[in-house]
Amino acid sequence: MSDKNIANVKLTADDLPTGQTDWDAVDALNDGDVEQAALADADAPPTSVEALAHFQPAVDVKAIRGKLSLTQAQFSTFNRKHYTAVPNLITIQPYSKP
Repeated sequence: MSDKNIANVKLTADDLPTGQTDWDAVDALNDGDVEQAALADADAPPTSVEALAHFQPAVDVKAIRGKLSLTQAQFSTFNRKHYTAVPNLITIQPYSKP
C-alpha cells in the first residue's frame, strides 16, 4: 500500500465524538425496564433453557498451544490427526496473545 492511501489522524479528548446517548435516562432505568427492553428486542431474543443445554464451552487456544509447546504458526499447521479442531493461524491470532 502506498502512503497516498494512508491518512494520519491525531485526536484529542476534545475531538472525540460525544454520541447521542442520554446517560441520565439510562441511569434512571431499573432492572425491570432493562429486562422489558431486552425482551422487546427482536434482533436478540432470549435464549431458551433447551438451547443453553446445547452450548459448548469455548476452546482455550492459548492453553492448548502452551501444553503442546507450540508457537501460533506451529499450532496453525499442527498435524490434524492429533487435534481435529485446529483452526488456521488467522483464526487463532485474536484469541491467542503471545
